[in-house]
Amino acid sequence: MYTTVSYDNLDTYLAGLAANTQDTPYEIEISNVTVSFLYGYSVASQGTLQYALQNNATKYVSLKFEAPAELDSIGFMCYGCKSLVGIVVTGMENVTVAWNAFGGCNSLTSVDVSCMESLRRAHGMFNGCTSLASVDISAMMELTEVHNMFAHCSSLESITLPTMAGVTDAHNMFQGCTFLTSVDVSGMTSVTDASYMFQGCTSLSSVDASGMTSLTNVYWMFKGCTSLTSVDVSGMTSLTDAHEMFQGCTSLTSVDVSGMTSVTNANWMFNGCSSLTSVDVSGMTSVTDVAHMFSGCTSFVTIDVSGMTSVTNAYKMFDGCDSLTSADVSGMTSVTDVSYMFRFCTSLTSVDVSDMASVTNAYGMFYGCRRLVEIHGWSIPPTAEMTTCFDGCTALEAIYVPEPSPSESSWRAWDIRKDTANNQSTVTVYNPDGTSNSVSVPSAGTYTMKVTDKVDELLFSPSEEIPAATIQKMLQTKAPITAKDALDPTKDNFMLWAKDRASARTNVTTDVIEEGNKLPPTSEAVRAAIGEIIPLVKQLGAIESFPVGVGSANAVTIPKDGFILCAFSRGDFQSSNIRPSIIVNGFTFGIGSSDSTASYTVSRATTTIPVITGDVVYLDQSQGVTVYARFYENME
Repeated sequence: MYTTVSYDNLDTYLAGLAANTQDTPYEIEISNVTVSFLYGYSVASQGTLQYALQNNATKYVSLKFEAPAELDSIGFMCYGCKSLVGIVVTGMENVTVAWNAFGGCNSLTSVDVSCMESLRRAHGMFNGCTSLASVDISAMMELTEVHNMFAHCSSLESITLPTMAGVTDAHNMFQGCTFLTSVDVSGMTSVTDASYMFQGCTSLSSVDASGMTSLTNVYWMFKGCTSLTSVDVSGMTSLTDAHEMFQGCTSLTSVDVSGMTSVTNANWMFNGCSSLTSVDVSGMTSVTDVAHMFSGCTSFVTIDVSGMTSVTNAYKMFDGCDSLTSADVSGMTSVTDVSYMFRFCTSLTSVDVSDMASVTNAYGMFYGCRRLVEIHGWSIPPTAEMTTCFDGCTALEAIYVPEPSPSESSWRAWDIRKDTANNQSTVTVYNPDGTSNSVSVPSAGTYTMKVTDKVDELLFSPSEEIPAATIQKMLQTKAPITAKDALDPTKDNFMLWAKDRASARTNVTTDVIEEGNKLPPTSEAVRAAIGEIIPLVKQLGAIESFPVGVGSANAVTIPKDGFILCAFSRGDFQSSNIRPSIIVNGFTFGIGSSDSTASYTVSRATTTIPVITGDVVYLDQSQGVTVYARFYENME
């Protein structure tokens, strides 16, 4: 039963009432309402509805009244009125502005504003109405501004919306509506900004946003929607900013974003989507920033991002994707920053990075990838920052680097050693001008390096004769004769490993060097292994093969394209600046290694050097080390 109270007596009337609770509000019908009485402000002004309610905050009320026909704005009308439980208004057909009208009315449970058919600007209208469970605004067909309209309505479960075809700004519209399970926004065809729109809607399970075809900004749109399992964003073809769009959507299993052809910023887009198993990003050809895009997506097994040809920043793109076994990143020709890109991808076994010649920062790129065995198509230049690139890659065996064209004269040879202290590879680059530098990974124009702790057993002491068929395969793929996997032709990855030319060595500092630097008896295994291979090669046909001489006086001219297989026994370098090497057209390629100490002990190792017709080659043999080298013609 409503009690009628004149607007100018409301404050006095409420003052005379006893304090009550939200469950037992006073029902009051306000008469003779004026325009000025309904004016609201960020700070209440005496003589207004807002002032009467705030001045009697312990008196919970449900109100109804008819507004004057000339009223066109109710901005801040009941803003901050925490004792308002319900309200029914009539006569507001001409109202166009209602920003923050009920903002902060945290006791409001029911509202009837069905008369507000001309309303256009409603941003923040119900912001912070934490007790409001349902609302019908279907009559508001003229709406243009709805940002923050229902933000933090944490009890809102259902809402009936108009088509909202004229709305352009919907940012934060339902932010923090933790009980909202579904909403139809298919009519929002003109919205351009939907940032934060559903952020923190933890009960929202499905959304059809396919009609939102004008969107350009969806930053944080679904961030933290932990129950979201289905979302249709197929119409978002104009979108440019998808920063953190689905971050923390832990129940989302799949989504198709292939239509987002205009997106340039996708950093953190799916960060923390721990249930995501598939996503179609094939159309995202304009994206430049994908930092953290899939970090923490722990259910991903495989993903194809080869269409992302414009990416420049891939920092932590797959950080923590611990189920990821393979990723196609072959189209990233413009990427410059891949630092921590695959950090802690502990299930990753192989990856192709053949199009990353523009990279300048590869810091920690594969940090903690403990199951990573092979990297193919290495194109990252040696000038890139590569600190900790392979830290924790305890299973890494091979890095394959694309072969330069025959016209490229600046061949580089690699000398690889295993650092048993932290299980990462240290690579020394020997440049054509004689300079060298140590990096964690190889560079473009370099041939495959193979790291192993068992060089003696695998390369120089085979338990059985290498079959002729295996030699045939190796020659057809231009592989070195003593490739590790050639000793086990049953391996599936044998051909892939062999075709890029492998070399291997191990650093053993505890070997005992015989007096006078004579070759130890085990060096005979080196000579024997090479001796067994030569006749097998000859059996396969007219394959040209001959030894390479020591010293410039014994230089040989290469008659055909091929490669030189070099093997050397362990020995003791007498100077840190002297090491066995092979000279090709005046360029020096180190076969062994040295350090800053007066002497440096090495074990047996092999190196393969590609050569082409006309190259002039000879060996430069250092004291204490004997090098064997032989040219082999490529078999096409």
